[in-house]
Amino acid sequence: MPLEATTSFELVTSVTWICLNDTPFHHKNPLFARFFTSPAILESIASAASLTFCPDLFEVLNAESPPTLEWFKSLPKDTVSRWAV
Repeated sequence: MPLEATTSFELVTSVTWICLNDTPFHHKNPLFARFFTSPAILESIASAASLTFCPDLFEVLNAESPPTLEWFKSLPKDTVSRWAV
């Protein structure tokens, strides 16, 4: 199923929803099933968390090959937040 995301936020929340939705109940934390009951609720909670994504993440996640070490080294270092991989 191709994702029709146009931003990093849409892509990450879509993939997260697919993982949550496709994982059998007995294989995931029951709180996930209790609080993340629809893609809209997941997106709302993610929006409220004020998530930010590193520059060009959308393009990197959609690329045919993995990012280079140079790409990781080029990420901004003077941010208040921390990037997660």
